[in-house]
Amino acid sequence: MFPHTNHTPTHPSSPTHTTPPGTAPPPPPPPEMSSDKLLFNYHDDAQVTEGDQTLFKPPGWLNDRCINFYFRVLEHEEFPDRPDLFFMDPAVVSCMLIQCTGKC
Repeated sequence: MFPHTNHTPTHPSSPTHTTPPGTAPPPPPPPEMSSDKLLFNYHDDAQVTEGDQTLFKPPGWLNDRCINFYFRVLEHEEFPDRPDLFFMDPAVVSCMLIQCTGKC
């Protein structure tokens, strides 16, 4: 995994993890999503959990899952007969943007 070293990586929140001087520590890991209670499952294509719902409280924030849920509602409810519209999952768009390193 880490060639030429015998170092075992530690998580940034681990007591054995050290941050190099002059750099900010990395953010904490995201909360476990598997323990998040599922609130909505739309066409087995988009889900919203309790954790997502808490993001709507002020100051408010939308994550990719919430945006994708709304896109699926638009696709199925508002524009079912519009094959010219394509609502792409924001997580897929993010992945594509990361993969396009100046070639896109």
